[in-house]
Amino acid sequence: MYRNILSKSLLVLIILNVLFLSGCVSERQARQAGIPGAGPSKEERSDAGMKEQSGSIIPMFAEGDASDESPAATTASSQKTPVKMVAEATEPQMGTYQINNIDGIGNWNVEAKLNERIEFWNVGEAGGEKYAEAIYTQTWIPIGNGRIVTEVWFNKALNKTVWHREDSKNPPDIQPKVERLRFSGGTTGTFHQLDGSPTKLKISSDGSGGYIITGANLAMPVLNSAGL
Repeated sequence: MYRNILSKSLLVLIILNVLFLSGCVSERQARQAGIPGAGPSKEERSDAGMKEQSGSIIPMFAEGDASDESPAATTASSQKTPVKMVAEATEPQMGTYQINNIDGIGNWNVEAKLNERIEFWNVGEAGGEKYAEAIYTQTWIPIGNGRIVTEVWFNKALNKTVWHREDSKNPPDIQPKVERLRFSGGTTGTFHQLDGSPTKLKISSDGSGGYIITGANLAMPVLNSAGL
């Protein structure tokens, strides 16, 4: 009697094992065949960027997660659009412009207005080599014709050199001084020589929401400060 009961128990266990194994194979085969409802495997869940939480499957970057934005998107959104900037002295400075020669003949003194201007890209070197260049221009505008030295001699009685000047018939031809620089970029950027040596030119806040370039003879407000 006990043998019959044992035999029947073993038979039931064998049948149950067979049914269990056939079910596992069917689920694996169904996934491999792409049958709907089969569900992703644990490895597929990992590859898809998903994680298990309390028995459920949720995306790694759920809505509202602080990591929802990728680093690439963050970098792209923080980059400035390159804009050509202009800073120029709004009040030219009066001064005396001098043209000097070694022997003194032709020395020219003329009252003139000094104006300074600088053009640069808001992103500067941070935006790439094509936006690194800045152009600084210094311009003297003559007022009148000035006086020119026509004779120079040493006066023994006075024991000094005498400079004889005459009124010029025409104003001097003063060419603008143009210098190429490099700009580092940004609202606290600095300007330096092409060889890397520093200059005194730099950008700073004007205290009223705009920006100004200092370090030259004149302060140069940035005319389109919003672009910075």
